[in-house]
Amino acid sequence: MPATIANYVDQLSTVAAPASDDVLIIHDTSAGTPGKVALSALGGFTGKVVNTTATEFTVTAAAHAGRTVTISSAAPIAVTLPAATGTGNTYRFVFEVAATGTTSSIKCVGTDDFAGMLAVFDTSATDITAIAFAATATDDTMAFDGTTRSGVLGTIVELIDVATGHWAGGIRGPATGSYATPFSATV
Repeated sequence: MPATIANYVDQLSTVAAPASDDVLIIHDTSAGTPGKVALSALGGFTGKVVNTTATEFTVTAAAHAGRTVTISSAAPIAVTLPAATGTGNTYRFVFEVAATGTTSSIKCVGTDDFAGMLAVFDTSATDITAIAFAATATDDTMAFDGTTRSGVLGTIVELIDVATGHWAGGIRGPATGSYATPFSATV
């Protein structure tokens, strides 16, 4: 390593927890010039957990793709997804506190919709039973009430931006009472 580069490297500080929008300086060998790349483009650098207790939470690719968002409030939380454009980005949400009172929701923007299903596990029965609900072609909202539509502690929602206007994924979580689908169409 030339002395100039070594001196420069010695002056740099270590970044303990890089963010997905941080950049890495590279040497573009095909062009013979320096360049930069966002860590989010490399993958594997966005595994941190993001916690929220906000009543409204807007998801962005730069801050949340490839990460787990923990929902840590019993108060209703309205999560808004970014527009689906077919990036392949994945988003995971985990309820750390059961939704109570009015419902918490995860909603698409514009005319985007969900394709997926909910597998509900009845925790009130002596033998655990599973019930499934599928999203219809126009469903753009998931609503969780902490009982019949899941949203209790440990509920996991995983979504993938699969195509322009379309999200795919699923929900796994326990529920009680007379089960109901969390999927609905509001557009």
